[in-house]
Amino acid sequence: VRERLKKNFQEAMPKKDAGILAAVTLGDKSIMDLDRKKMYQEAGISHFYSISGLHISILGMTLYRFLKKRGAGFFCTGLTAAVFMLAYGELIGFGVSASRAIGMFLLLVYAKYRGRSYDRPTSLALMAAFLAKENPYLLHHAGYLLSFGAVAGVIMAQGISEGNGEEGVIFKIRETFAVSIWIQVLTVPVLCQYFYEISLYSVFVNLIILPCMGALLGLGILGGVLGCFVPFSGKLLLYPCHLALLMFDAVCSTALKLPSAALVTGKMPHIRIVLWYGTALTVFALRKYVRRKRLVTCMAGMAFALLLLAQKPAGFELDFLDVGQGDGIYLSAGDGTAAFIDGGSTDVKNVGTYRILPFLKSRGIRGIDYWFVSHCDADHISGLYEVMESGYPIRRLVAAEYMPKDEAWQKLALA
Repeated sequence: VRERLKKNFQEAMPKKDAGILAAVTLGDKSIMDLDRKKMYQEAGISHFYSISGLHISILGMTLYRFLKKRGAGFFCTGLTAAVFMLAYGELIGFGVSASRAIGMFLLLVYAKYRGRSYDRPTSLALMAAFLAKENPYLLHHAGYLLSFGAVAGVIMAQGISEGNGEEGVIFKIRETFAVSIWIQVLTVPVLCQYFYEISLYSVFVNLIILPCMGALLGLGILGGVLGCFVPFSGKLLLYPCHLALLMFDAVCSTALKLPSAALVTGKMPHIRIVLWYGTALTVFALRKYVRRKRLVTCMAGMAFALLLLAQKPAGFELDFLDVGQGDGIYLSAGDGTAAFIDGGSTDVKNVGTYRILPFLKSRGIRGIDYWFVSHCDADHISGLYEVMESGYPIRRLVAAEYMPKDEAWQKLALA
């Protein structure tokens, strides 16, 4: 069924769009366009093509409410919805995020059947403990931490806004903005620890992307299923998805062109992580009960900025990177000057993308002042090309005056 639906997407849409729809609806990222995936990650919206609670709530609760409106009892309705969601979980592969979302949905259905209230914080904590017991290594898994952190952010944002008595479009926009901010607050330390950089404008990008997710998912699933029987109707329903993805591309590319779109943070020290979450919990408590909410928000913003931007003073450092058959040396002079010598390999693919750049970003190095090139053989500069293409700041490229002006030198000079 998964392969048939994926084939429908490929036949009805451009290849890039089919890859996104397959990821969003089926959890299959095998045909995703790598450049598009990288753009979404840098813009801070990579969560939208991962199976999450939004998918489960839309599918499961739509079926549940459909059956309830037609007079089905709690047992029949809950059992049907639970079996359907477990089948959907099998279809998409039961990843960490999907397991968490389906588990929370089953607890919700069970609570309704028993006539009990459903408490999301308790449900979230129970699923976190259950999955960690099954596989303790998940406590060090970025997907696990981001999934539970994002849901905790949603719960905290909605917990603050409960009881305000506000309604209307303005309130909905403010609530969506608050949800986006709290998701960022609770996931920033994880992003720093595993990816070494964050998107400064992701809150605003998500403000545009998130409201479109329900329609994208619903039309994607409906178009994929109908395409199995009536190909034309599938194409008709998937065309709005194509337009939505074009809008996503435009929003992301615009955000990435803004100054400091991606902020290199490096790994966040453990003490700073403790202070970060301590500040978040303090703000949550104060925002709910204190009247001067704007003052609390301003003080929290300054505290988060200080924790995020503070860097340990650079000392003298010399690192020889393991780049296989090649050369790559990082040098910190101790006065804030950062230099790199060569950077290439003949036996390690994408050495710049997967070894040199992660090393620099993990140390919080936001640019190289002097990049020295001894000569232009591939084992000395192949990674340098990747670093330059990524947009990572290199302020001065230094080469010997009497280096042979061959084809490789001409390519480097034009890069």
